[in-house]
Amino acid sequence: MVSLARRILTELAGSRTKLLINGRLDVALATGAHGVHLTSREGELTPAQVRSIFPEAIVSVSCHTIDDVRHSLDADFLLFGPVFEKSVTGERVAEGSGLELLHQACLAAGQVPVLALGGITADNTNACLEAGASGIAGIRLFL
Repeated sequence: MVSLARRILTELAGSRTKLLINGRLDVALATGAHGVHLTSREGELTPAQVRSIFPEAIVSVSCHTIDDVRHSLDADFLLFGPVFEKSVTGERVAEGSGLELLHQACLAAGQVPVLALGGITADNTNACLEAGASGIAGIRLFL
């Protein structure tokens, strides 16, 4: 993971694109990545813990409930989902929580930007933005 992150950072040099390492503060520190992406699971690192070690880190957190959002308000931004669905290798593994819950999450987040995640397509992006999301995140959408 360290060698991959270093290669990516070399490719990103001079661009505005940032590299956040998923769940591995140690790798982010070792490679000079821009920050980390955390889960909201109990027992995981918190944004405050990350910043106590890596003050300049960009920190994002995956949230799935309104409580997750409320407990993650010290992050730079949140990913909320799955809004429409979650699929792994083309197989649906979770139903989406819907646009209304996304809207509630955005309200609960206040000034913290929320990105919609999960089943995002070109056709439903505007609905996510209308629900209050600051943007979208995706994997399949960009492949």
